[in-house]
Amino acid sequence: MTTSPEWRGTITRNSMPRVLRAILRDRRQGTLVVTRDGETRRLFFEQGELRLASSSHADWRMGSFLQRRGAVSREKLEEALATEPGAGRSRLGPRLIEKGFVTREVLDFEMRRLVEEIVFSTFQWDQAEFTFHDVSGRLDPNVMLSLSTALVIVEGIRRQPAREDFVKLLGDLDQVAAVVEDPSSRYQYLTLTPQEAFLLSRCDGTAPIKDLLRIGGSREETAKSLFALLQCGIVETRLHPAARPRETPIRSLNVAVLSPESRPARPDPETSAEHRRLIQETHRRLSSLSAREILGVGKNADRAEIEEAYQMRSRLFHPDLKFRDDLADMALELRRLSEATARAHAELTALPGTAPAARKAAPAPPRDEPLPGDAAPTSSETEAASSQEDAQMEVARRNYLEARRLLELGDYFGAIKYLQESLRFNPGNPEYHFRLAGALARNPHWREQALHHYQEAAIRDPNRQELLSEFAELLLLLGRALEAQAVAGKLLERHPDISRYKHLLARCDEAVLAAGGDPSPSSSSRSLLSRLFRKD
Repeated sequence: MTTSPEWRGTITRNSMPRVLRAILRDRRQGTLVVTRDGETRRLFFEQGELRLASSSHADWRMGSFLQRRGAVSREKLEEALATEPGAGRSRLGPRLIEKGFVTREVLDFEMRRLVEEIVFSTFQWDQAEFTFHDVSGRLDPNVMLSLSTALVIVEGIRRQPAREDFVKLLGDLDQVAAVVEDPSSRYQYLTLTPQEAFLLSRCDGTAPIKDLLRIGGSREETAKSLFALLQCGIVETRLHPAARPRETPIRSLNVAVLSPESRPARPDPETSAEHRRLIQETHRRLSSLSAREILGVGKNADRAEIEEAYQMRSRLFHPDLKFRDDLADMALELRRLSEATARAHAELTALPGTAPAARKAAPAPPRDEPLPGDAAPTSSETEAASSQEDAQMEVARRNYLEARRLLELGDYFGAIKYLQESLRFNPGNPEYHFRLAGALARNPHWREQALHHYQEAAIRDPNRQELLSEFAELLLLLGRALEAQAVAGKLLERHPDISRYKHLLARCDEAVLAAGGDPSPSSSSRSLLSRLFRKD
């Protein structure tokens, strides 16, 4: 299946995996819109990874789902929806967290369940129309998830009943099945049942499909498993068998075998610790390593040794390993190491056209803007003109996401370093200034720096309530009561019904009076207001 900017067609139970496979293979970014009987479902993708899914059906809306699952009561849900009546439902999750009705962990867990239910039930639709909109934007990092499209494909097929249709979908049964050579697909992270893993190990490039169908249980069940392996991209079919079997032990891939309780087998703690240390140390020294050091080969290594080392490093540094529980916090490091491994391989092999081909195949980085569900495709001319800016936006975004993770863990010093990097590449982003200010304010010695970043954020985003509230609190804490009064007054002016802003302004007025000042706005506070709210 090929894709194009004007990609549309019909989805059936058998073709849904093929559509997702094409999105994964081409690392597409945008929205898959699926419609049937008046219901519209939207699946959002970034670089081929499923990030979010939504449905127009009332039962699949976030609020209804959270209430049905018992994660939030009807009263709390209504209160959260009433907080910002004009903001729409896309802000429901952040508002529930802000009010303390749910934790980030609970929301992420339930949102993952909601996305899975929407997607997996779409696999069961007999017929629906679909359109894919290529978009260069990105989702709000506060609402997006990170799900492996390959795992979704396998699980979606796994949940279907075994049917003779799956045998037909395999095509010519005299073809042979083999594990793919391309490291990006070969070493993707998968969780397979013992039967699926055994079938994968027998895809050695010599056995025809008709022989593989005799393995294990029923012919239809084996056909379904093989179809799943083909659609997620770890197995391919070939017309002619190899001269000799090429054994592929499961341990040489990034495959976890499910236990009888349907849980992935846990990595050996000692091996996992060594793997983490290798990732951390290599990433720490990455800027000073040569291509040979990245691959771990000597200066006299021949082509075969380089290829073997490249395969090994590709497995150890594959970006999909972020879906493994013990490496879930290392997405940034794995992505950078995977890219460096590919560059090192291209440099050392030095084949004609190797480096340009790698650059051409690399997906364009997402732009730092919201991803609408039904936006029109971006023109190639616009994308080409902003490619450098896009790359910088992506670096800034990746650092920001890592900073948010560290903030949730309470590692403020680590978060500060990543946020400073985000601002180095995207100095005008108010969100980066705001988060950096909040982290800096934790340390009494850095609060003046925090004020600077709060002000920079407020200049660019003067309507954000939590930003102005935190800014006023810090000004008050530092004894700058007149300026705190100015910010709190403007905040209350825009949100006169919120009681905590009334209390904040009252405290500011008291602090001004206690210092012997006039509670009416001074020239310095008016100057601050003119800088922060100059767009009024």
